[in-house]
Amino acid sequence: MELNDSIRTIKGIGGKSEKLFNKLGIYTVEELLCFYPREYDIFGKIEPISQVAEGNVVIIHVSLREYPKTMVSGGLKITRARFGDASGNITAVWFNMQFVMKMLHMGAHYILRGKLVNRNGFLELHQPKILSRQEYSNLADRMQPVYRLTAGLTGNAVAKAVNIALKETDLSGDFLPADIRKENNLISWKKAVAAIHFPDNKEECIQARRRLVFDEFFIFALALRQLKKVKKSIPSKYIMSPDIKTKQLIQSLPYKLTKAQELAWNDIKEDMLSGIVMNRLVQGDVGSGKTIIAVLALAMVAENGFQGAIMVPTEVLAKQHYETFQEFLKPLGINTILLTGSMTASQKKKAYAQIENHETDIVIGTHALIQEKVEFHSLGLVVTDEQHRFGVKQREALYSKGIEPHMLVMSATPIPRTLAVILYGELDISVIDALPEGRLPVKNCVVGTNYRTQAYKFMQQETAAGHQVYIICLSLIPIS
Repeated sequence: MELNDSIRTIKGIGGKSEKLFNKLGIYTVEELLCFYPREYDIFGKIEPISQVAEGNVVIIHVSLREYPKTMVSGGLKITRARFGDASGNITAVWFNMQFVMKMLHMGAHYILRGKLVNRNGFLELHQPKILSRQEYSNLADRMQPVYRLTAGLTGNAVAKAVNIALKETDLSGDFLPADIRKENNLISWKKAVAAIHFPDNKEECIQARRRLVFDEFFIFALALRQLKKVKKSIPSKYIMSPDIKTKQLIQSLPYKLTKAQELAWNDIKEDMLSGIVMNRLVQGDVGSGKTIIAVLALAMVAENGFQGAIMVPTEVLAKQHYETFQEFLKPLGINTILLTGSMTASQKKKAYAQIENHETDIVIGTHALIQEKVEFHSLGLVVTDEQHRFGVKQREALYSKGIEPHMLVMSATPIPRTLAVILYGELDISVIDALPEGRLPVKNCVVGTNYRTQAYKFMQQETAAGHQVYIICLSLIPIS
């Protein structure tokens, strides 16, 4: 049996069963083997009735004390039987399983496994399985797989199919080189797949999961590496020439760029002068000066005759950026425009025309930028600010407004560099890790309504001292 064979090749799976497996996205032997359990059912030790606890799944060794009786209630056929051991008695209850009456005999001993439920102050064992000594011995302390199922397909059917596939499929191949497995202390793929379905113990399950998780990250990292390699080779249609207006802008700033800002700006310049499409992430804390870097990048694009767009998650931020960009770019003869969802239809129509006719160089906006009616004349650079607030499709929608434009992603989310390489492996990364000179640190404070008076007093003191205060109000709505 091969991994890419249809699951119909597995003994016991016919046309009807195949359709049920297909509902779970399982079409091949490999997809079945990679259909991992969602959890495990562990058969623990036998407990005395006097020591079992409500809400737990328990196993008891008991004898039948009272012959079972069946009654009908609410459309259910309910079978009850009284069992006991040396420490006490308990009632077992089965729903629509009246056949158990034929399995039970007065005075005989049984091993029962079920969930303990409190009913009107009395503990009952609901829907217990009746196990023979041999069955319990085989299952004791073993981790039984529990799978995500669909109507008509049982967990036993999935486990049986997996067991057959494990025995009859050649799993000796392993895509992960032996030296990588040894370096990271990983078990073989064959052993991992078998152990994730039927582990002998918890430690074996942990080792299996560790190997399979490693595989997912390894393949993900390889895919990102390949994606980055491909993107690194895409020629840019928006070739930039040495910048003059950006130098003028830097010289006109009332402050000096920090070393970290200069390094980030140099990275961006090199990318856009290289003739290859830029894909770069600029990461820096709030107040580190990412916005001016975006202004410089967009100014460079405008200076070279192309358009730029920056998308932000809220209208408040869009308006703040618009005012900032106007302040810096208007003296350089670079036109900017604001586009948000709250604008009137006539305002939007006018903005659409200006964008399409290249009457504006830079567009600052929210999700309104990705509407179908927005058409750019020559979109050379796409900037997304607070990128984690946008979905992949939203970023792609803005990117598709141009023909392979340069891309600049900005984030204030503190991400360790190693994690950033994993999350944004297709992007080059620049980090602004220092605040501008004289920039006061931002202090956050979370208070409840009982602290409101003190909070107002504190804010009055701070504003009187010439400082600013930013208030975020949270409305907590209880969910019933």
